[in-house]
Formats: sequence, C-alpha cells, structure tokens
Amino acid sequence: MSPSTVSRINMSHALDSPTPEELRVLLSTLCSTGLWKLGSCYDDLRDRRPFDTAHYNPTYFNSSGAICVARGLTDKASAAALETAGIQHLKFKLRVGVNAKSSDDVPHDGYSSSRPGALYIVPVQPRFTTQQHFWHEHKTYYMMMKGGASLMEQRRKAGLPAHKPHKPHKPHTPSTADGRKHDGGKQPKRKVYMHDEDFVSLLIDCGIPLDQLDLAFVHTSCTNFNKLLDNFWKVPEVALKLSRLCGGKHISDAKFKRVKPIFLRAREKSKSTQGTLDSFFSAA
Repeated sequence: MSPSTVSRINMSHALDSPTPEELRVLLSTLCSTGLWKLGSCYDDLRDRRPFDTAHYNPTYFNSSGAICVARGLTDKASAAALETAGIQHLKFKLRVGVNAKSSDDVPHDGYSSSRPGALYIVPVQPRFTTQQHFWHEHKTYYMMMKGGASLMEQRRKAGLPAHKPHKPHKPHTPSTADGRKHDGGKQPKRKVYMHDEDFVSLLIDCGIPLDQLDLAFVHTSCTNFNKLLDNFWKVPEVALKLSRLCGGKHISDAKFKRVKPIFLRAREKSKSTQGTLDSFFSAA
C-alpha cells in the first residue's frame, strides 16, 4: 500500500529534502490556481497539523486539499531557508500566498534524522479571490477567541471608538493642611562635596557640644564619632545642620582620619585664642 493511500494528507508530490529551487518549481506547478498557505511541522504530524482548525479554520481554509511538498528535513538551517523560499515564492512571485509573515520564524531545533520535518500547503476557500481579499477578512484563532478584530468591529458598528479609552489617572491628593503638594520633608543629601576644612568648620558650629566632639576625636577610628552623630540626628536643630555635612547618617573611617588632624588643630588654635583673651581680661 502506497503512502498516498494511508496518509490523510496528499503525499503524491512530496519531495525528499529538496533544494529551494526544486521547491519553487513544484509550487509553481501545484499552485497555478487559487490561494495557498505554506506551513511546516514534524513529518510524523503531517496528518494532523494541516487539519488543526485552530491554525486552519474551515471558514478560511479547505484542509481536505492539503498537500505535502517536502519531507525528510533534518537540518534546522536548511529547513528554515527552504520554508522562507517557499513562502516568498508563493507570496511575491506567484501572488497566491497568504502567509502573514514573509519568512520562517519558527525554530526547527528539534529536527533530526530520527524525527525529520516536513512542509505542506493548504488551499484557501475559493470564495477568496485575491491576497488582499483574504487578509482583509481573515481573523486568526487567537483574535476570534480573545475578542481582537471581532470586538473592534462590534464597537465600530455600535458607533463607539475601536478601543476603549484609558481611564484618567487619579488626581493627586495634597497631604498638607494648606493644600501644598507634600515634598517629603527635609531629607539628607545623598552626596555632599565639601573640603575637609569646611567640614570641620561647620561641624564645630553645628550645635554638638565641643567637649563631646573632643572626646570623639580622641579615638583612632570613626566608631565613637558616628555614635555621637546618631544621638544628635535626633535633635532637629542639629540634624538640619548635619544634613549639610553628611550624605548619610555616618562618615567613613577614611574621612574621619582626614578631618581628625584638622579638627585638633582648629581646637588647639581656638583654645590658644581663648587663653589669650582670658589673660587680657584678667589683666585689665
């Protein structure tokens, strides 16, 4: 019994691993009349895929006339090139192809000698006479199931726009008593670029008692200094000034080591000046 009698699809014209040119010649012979769609599948699915109504809806396709045009495709690159050649020949040369895309976009990584691929063509229902006529009326399975073009047509017939308008964004509700937009309050700057001398000068004037700063700078690391900062971040008038000094809540150990000698010199100079003034007033 020949394969053409046991297969659901017409196998009498199937070529074994044809070249693109051999496929073009065959398509020119088979597709001289009517419109056609070219598809691909595994060779063991050739009696199922062309007859799947999800892909070939009987409203648009006559699957009983499906023909296998190539089989034994084992190389994925060659299979992709062959399918692209067939689609473009039908679509642009013969002007009878109705594939939406002009090249193969389905991966064929699974093709092998143990499970080769195949190409087939399915005729379009004869009521469609031109490619444009088919493309204008054709709706994919997805569009019919999900609303798609059908839903747009229904809205147009009802005098409505094709698409529902987007809902406007909810207006911002001010969270301040006088109606001003909430700005999140004063936040510490993420980065503060400042010379170390200016840092020390502002630190001395920020409101932290100088005797506590003196104790913090006795140590060799920034640990105690940062603990001191933690306490004064909770004091609003001091925190405001600290926010102009620090990008975060703490300073790094490297910065502490840079500003420590500057702070000690400034404090020594301040104490020396204060001692001179004290001597002057006591002598007076």
